[in-house]
Amino acid sequence: MSNSRTSIRHGLTASGLSLSNTCRIVHQAAIPDQIPFPKDIPDLSMRQLLPSGDKALRGQLGVIEFTEHYRLPRHIHIAKDREGRERLISERIFVSAGVALVELSGEIYIIAPNTLVDIAAGVPHAWTGCPPGVVLPDGTLSTGSFLMLYQYEHETAFYPTDRTTTFQNVEEYNASKYSGDLNSIRFPALTKEAVVEQGRLIWATNLARAAF
Repeated sequence: MSNSRTSIRHGLTASGLSLSNTCRIVHQAAIPDQIPFPKDIPDLSMRQLLPSGDKALRGQLGVIEFTEHYRLPRHIHIAKDREGRERLISERIFVSAGVALVELSGEIYIIAPNTLVDIAAGVPHAWTGCPPGVVLPDGTLSTGSFLMLYQYEHETAFYPTDRTTTFQNVEEYNASKYSGDLNSIRFPALTKEAVVEQGRLIWATNLARAAF
């Protein structure tokens, strides 16, 4: 893990927070409610996590039921165009239930339910479930599992790396391609105390603290 703290820039996106590595985290509490049928169904509300015109993704779309025992190796994603040329691509994750942990550029973030995470192209990342017993500001308690909905910018696979800094191009990745043991680059097994100490929780549009 890197000891440096990824800075957060406010006000750079229509919703949520943008990190210095250009990843974006959008927690539902940052989005105002919209009532589509105020007269007929006044209790029905919508929260649009991304504005229209945002980047369209065309890669695989899927679901993963994560637990704290599934600790992914750090990786990036690469795709080929029609001419066979490789390029770095982005990924979009929606945590729909449960509490997740994601490592972005060596920094650990606690991801609350109903949060969107846009992972920029070339940013090394890894996921796991938040161990049981971590309490979020609204009283949500982590259980060790979460449900992830993912989609890639284009068709891709996993490209492991032991590096935490952002890759600028595929050539840079190929020059330092990882061929070691995947166990050594997996998301570390953390206790709830370690999560509270090391993790950064984005709640609405601010950094908040979790507890246990």
